[in-house]
Amino acid sequence: MDCGGVLIMSTYKFSAPTKGFYPIELLDVYEQAGTLPADPVDITDETYAEFTGQPPAGKIRGSKGKNPAWVDIPPPTPEETRQGWVTNKASLLDEAEAYPNSGARREARHGYRRGKGLA
Repeated sequence: MDCGGVLIMSTYKFSAPTKGFYPIELLDVYEQAGTLPADPVDITDETYAEFTGQPPAGKIRGSKGKNPAWVDIPPPTPEETRQGWVTNKASLLDEAEAYPNSGARREARHGYRRGKGLA
């Protein structure tokens, strides 16, 4: 990789469609397995370290052009939202089972709390 006349050795390549990194020493293995994307680009080790580390709040690794970039986390799909409700209801039922005479059991089964509407 040439950065302003200075040759920088890259040990990884990045693929925008897979949002994945590929170590250069394993490119032959990926190619033989048929899993090497057609478009990987050279990146610096610093870029690799940045985008394999902890993302900033509210971001995930994505791409801009052919390079890695932090992008906004997409909103949950309707199925993910539904699964969250199912998980929450199961948690409330488990909590209510621990206190069978408290009234929380009835409230959890019906999805509401008295005077507060839907939970």
